[in-house]
Amino acid sequence: MKFFLFSPFNIKTTMSSAINALKSYPVEMEQTDASNVVPRSMMPSRVGRPVQANKSIKNVSAISGSTATSGQLSLIQLPYGASAGFMKPGSAYLRFRYQGTQTADSHGFAGSIPTAQSLIQRLTISQAGNIEMINEYGKLVSNVIYPFMTTSDYTNNLAITEGSIGQNASISFPYATGATASVSGQFNAQDARFTFAQSAPGIGSAIEMSISLASGLLNNTELSFIPLELMSSPLTIQVDYANVNNALYALTTAPTEFTVSNVSLVYESVNPPMEYVNTLRAGLAQGKIFSIPYTTVISAQTANASTVSYNMSLNSSSVEAFYYFATQSFNQANSTLKSKYASCATGASVANDFTTMNRRLYADGNLVTSMPSINSDTLLFRELMRAVEGGFAGTDVATTIPFSNVGLDARNPQSFKSQYYVGGFNLRNFNEDGLCMQGTPVSVLNLQKDDYSGADGILYMYAFVSQILLLDASGSLSIVR
Repeated sequence: MKFFLFSPFNIKTTMSSAINALKSYPVEMEQTDASNVVPRSMMPSRVGRPVQANKSIKNVSAISGSTATSGQLSLIQLPYGASAGFMKPGSAYLRFRYQGTQTADSHGFAGSIPTAQSLIQRLTISQAGNIEMINEYGKLVSNVIYPFMTTSDYTNNLAITEGSIGQNASISFPYATGATASVSGQFNAQDARFTFAQSAPGIGSAIEMSISLASGLLNNTELSFIPLELMSSPLTIQVDYANVNNALYALTTAPTEFTVSNVSLVYESVNPPMEYVNTLRAGLAQGKIFSIPYTTVISAQTANASTVSYNMSLNSSSVEAFYYFATQSFNQANSTLKSKYASCATGASVANDFTTMNRRLYADGNLVTSMPSINSDTLLFRELMRAVEGGFAGTDVATTIPFSNVGLDARNPQSFKSQYYVGGFNLRNFNEDGLCMQGTPVSVLNLQKDDYSGADGILYMYAFVSQILLLDASGSLSIVR
């Protein structure tokens, strides 16, 4: 599953000196237009063989204890050194059992696309220091990333694996019609929510789920294997769980707690021949670097006042996209009973075009668009699509705009206005295979937003930034930002 746009990676440049990551190259201007060239399709295929290797599926249990509740955390340490193998990018998912505490009625997960990802407040990956840390993780996934996935991905995969159910009663449900909580591991298909039951499977007992971690490093499906074999200390994955109001949603009776148990990370591990590993080690000993380009997310939040001007410090050489949205119910008392949808404006509706609402983004003082303000729905949506095209990997914008049966009505743009109302700006300059860090260098982003009639709640902001992870001969990791 692809979540972010990761700078394409060429295996030929995996072993390079650190300075080559930022080296300038001469420009070749000459082009030839020769005649009588044989088309490649008429030439014999060039067939290459990958290195021979063995693969296994690893299941690494959390070291922080067998259970965790809201506000607590799970710690997972990946194997490292000899025989640890190479972690296949895009293969990792978090496996756990979920159980909610509620006295009556039903509940589900929060977000525009309700998912068990909303249980996570922060995701951190570290080795000595932090390599990746995504705050407000659940809101990012459920309100920015998942609404722009294909409908088939969502209905066929997430609804089964991530419990993608909750306040949206129009979700296409993959189980057979009439599935109820009395069947182990299934949910009430009529209202697409967990059905409370003290004794029957459902809320009365734990349900197993698995979520693909939206990590630029672990889920870099276009890039490089993660060389656990070459590391001198483990990668540690820390999952901090959200509070109940941020994680869950209910109509009438508020859930009071949730518990996750049997937490583990599952991923594919490839073990190449020792000759290949020794060759890599020899290259590292000669001063070469194993490099992994990836994109991660920096988040910020502020009160969503009627007028907002917020400076977001990034100090990044490559910012690729910026997204923002507001919510009116997260973090409030009893907010599990309130909507958790994303919105760019209070009172969003199809009838209002919000021509008096201004939205501007400055990168180090420079206006990102030549238009002085994004002040209509058509402009907001066009620029959002530009950000999605430049900010995610593998996203087919033609088929993933949020007017599908994942939303409230497959034919009604109210789905976007009332549920997925996210703003976005594209800062990606290039989209070339074999290049990394193709965004705009930015020290400070400044978002300015004026609501036509005031706003409340919290304004969430996410900057997608690309960087390079470097592994040296000592087995230690460092980051080029």
